Amino acid sequence: MEGTTWGSGTGLDRIRQLLAAAELDRTAPYDVLGLRFAAAEKGRVEFAWTPGAGVLNRGGVVHGGYISAALDEAGGVAAISLSEPATPFLTMSLNVDFLRPLLPGLSYAVVGTVLQSGRLRTLVHSTITDDLGRLCAQGAAALTPNRKLLESLSGDAG
Repeated sequence: MEGTTWGSGTGLDRIRQLLAAAELDRTAPYDVLGLRFAAAEKGRVEFAWTPGAGVLNRGGVVHGGYISAALDEAGGVAAISLSEPATPFLTMSLNVDFLRPLLPGLSYAVVGTVLQSGRLRTLVHSTITDDLGRLCAQGAAALTPNRKLLESLSGDAG
């Protein structure tokens, strides 16, 4: 596929390119979780999520690990959207608050927003809301750019 790759262009260009090619939705965690891209702009991304039976715990609600993964992905992609050149990010810490149970078959919005972007550390806030706009879960994360990957792609790894 021609176009923006890691280490070239902007992160937002890379996200939009993958969206146009429908490649992002076919990778984990999108395929496993059922996340679908809804919108992307600099510093903010939104996913639509309708959890299926495969992500439920024994109590019949969405497992907290999957909720955490969805929040982490939204925050990570929001961080990527600000990167120049396009750079993947690694999660350094993630704190999640579970406020309402998520139920299978219902629709949720998962939004990631960058709070502060720095050279070594980016802070993000992610939320999951139901179709009534009620907050169901939120996450705060610190991320760092994966410079080692960029170095290995450019042949500068040491």
